[in-house]
Amino acid sequence: ECELLPRVKTDGRVLDIGISRGHAISPLAFAGLSILGVDTNVGALKFCHEEFDKAGFGDKLITAYMDAMQFLDTNTQKFDVVSMSDLLMFFAKTKAKELIKSGFGAVETGGLIWIVTKSTNDSLYSELGWMSPIETDTYIIQTGCHGLSTVCFFLPGEVDEILAGQGASVLFSSESVNSVGGVVNTILAKNGS
Repeated sequence: ECELLPRVKTDGRVLDIGISRGHAISPLAFAGLSILGVDTNVGALKFCHEEFDKAGFGDKLITAYMDAMQFLDTNTQKFDVVSMSDLLMFFAKTKAKELIKSGFGAVETGGLIWIVTKSTNDSLYSELGWMSPIETDTYIIQTGCHGLSTVCFFLPGEVDEILAGQGASVLFSSESVNSVGGVVNTILAKNGS
């Protein structure tokens, strides 16, 4: 977020698709931005509200219990920042690409989109590929006793290309190890030049 925070308006509005417990987006609330968080996990949304209230900025948070694509398909608002942090990994890749495009459609002209997603350079990618072939459009795999599962990975630069195809200017793109040891792609792009 060190790339994102200096670029945001303190009175801006943020859409966090897949807000979960709110940890990834809380720095923007601390910076004074209003957050609309969307998620299908009622328990996580409740926890998120409790934590924002404890931190003293509960008035900055509104949440919607709704599927990400359903929300984006019905949304008519534009936001200064749209965030998708650790969300896309839970979808088939074709759907994840749709989410990126729809999420970018909710970005105000001059606004920003912030995406953090799993990289194909993560060791999990090669481990899963060793167990059974990974279907590159859906990333649906057999995972032993759990049956079919989806873990979506993006090649370095792949999300950048999707956003550029929508007219975005990529401001920052990096691959790094996250706090739990996974390799992630982090992308910050602007709607317009």
